[in-house]
Amino acid sequence: MITMCSIGSVFALIAAQSQLPTTHAVHSARLVDASKNFTGATFIPSVAPVVSAQVSRADALLSWSSVTTSSGSNVNYRVLRSGPDGTIDVCSGSDAPVVSGSLVSCVDRTVQADARYTYTEQPLLIRQSQTTWSRPTSNVSNALVGPRLYFAEVGPTVTGKGGPIDVPYPSGTQVGHVLVLVSVSGRQNAPNVPAGWSSLVSLGLSGGNAMRLFVAWRIADSATSVRFDPAANGTGASVRIVRYARERGNAATPVVATAQAVSSSATGSLTFTPTPDLVTNGSNSHAISVVAVRSASVPVLSTDGVFSLENAETSSAGSVGQGVGVAGGQVLSAGTVNSPSWSAGTATVWVGAIFAFR
Repeated sequence: MITMCSIGSVFALIAAQSQLPTTHAVHSARLVDASKNFTGATFIPSVAPVVSAQVSRADALLSWSSVTTSSGSNVNYRVLRSGPDGTIDVCSGSDAPVVSGSLVSCVDRTVQADARYTYTEQPLLIRQSQTTWSRPTSNVSNALVGPRLYFAEVGPTVTGKGGPIDVPYPSGTQVGHVLVLVSVSGRQNAPNVPAGWSSLVSLGLSGGNAMRLFVAWRIADSATSVRFDPAANGTGASVRIVRYARERGNAATPVVATAQAVSSSATGSLTFTPTPDLVTNGSNSHAISVVAVRSASVPVLSTDGVFSLENAETSSAGSVGQGVGVAGGQVLSAGTVNSPSWSAGTATVWVGAIFAFR
């Protein structure tokens, strides 16, 4: 039985406990083992895809198969480049990897001339600016070598039917770039080489198929145009200048890297391959194929090898149409380069040449 005194003691004890401070227990934990820092997603595929690397003008164009997750989380990618400057991150900022369907691509704009690079990529998940989980980096890509010279642009095409004409340099020309003048006329006669330029090709067809392909080159100076007489008279001529840039560590003076090869045919052809094949005498050169057809057709590169189309156009400066095609590509080792094949769309006579710079 509880007495009145015992009841008073109980109430006193309860009152005393109610005056004790309130406490809270806060528990936190952080994972330090990256292999256990899992977000609930699984990468598909489980092995990081290998990067494909190829030269695109002065840059490296990189691509690989996209990676997904079982949870539908957005996958990010870290791209690493290995080369003379060690292993560094590339493809960031405005050049960060872009996903398009099943393909991911990015551009490395810091490639240096003559340097050899390989690339890897690493899929990872990022939450609140922190990497929460990642796969091991991919196996290394194919090797890529920074170009010494690369196609940059073609200047305006100028036409004329007689007498000298002013041919503008391409707008982005800088001192030290390689300029290639390409003239096609409806007359067999050869023009004079303009001052400061060196002749590469001067080959023509006579008779009813008369035409002339003339190609000259120079290292760009501070001028913005060249005065040139294509010796076309009333038959008409079209002239343009192609620019090849040299930047990013290439301090060597450009030179012709081959004894150029030229050929022609007075028999109409749909498809043709200028012969003989090119033989370069220096590594990491830029090979160039130029063709002219006596037709209003635009030449098309049909079998390319190392070549990519750089310019194709048609002109009707005179009574005879003139189609012109220019293609080029990087050649890593000295030796034989197979000439590309061209198509004219219609059977036509043609003149072609192939040469290289480095």
